[in-house]
Amino acid sequence: MMRFILIITLGISVEAWACSCSIGGVKEKYDNHISIFEGKVSEIIYYDLYDSWGDQYIKVKFKTIKLWKGASNQNELLTVYNRTSCYGYWFKENQNYIIYAFEEEDHLNTWWCGGVISEKASSKEYTREIKSLNKLANEI
Repeated sequence: MMRFILIITLGISVEAWACSCSIGGVKEKYDNHISIFEGKVSEIIYYDLYDSWGDQYIKVKFKTIKLWKGASNQNELLTVYNRTSCYGYWFKENQNYIIYAFEEEDHLNTWWCGGVISEKASSKEYTREIKSLNKLANEI
């Protein structure tokens, strides 16, 4: 039995262990992300490609509402429609999100937990996050 557990444990990818919902508070997320903005999803393109978790790759284009960090043209993500992986989100067109994006090779991506704040999912958290970002941006 112990040998079976060891084999299963070794077979799990390191990527699975690296996935965490703890990417920090607003200040830490601000410091560790290249682009931070509030945007409305204008288009989602679904690709016939899947990551190692089985999540479908998507490109998400946003109409930027507010930019706190990054360039104004940093408003697209190449990510996944999240079901099980560490990345992406289950984005919906015409909905607003706060995005904490990181650079991955030649594109921007985001974490599913903490990297995306949905206005629809939690309006209180959304409002708090905007207030914290505004305050932080004024201090810098």
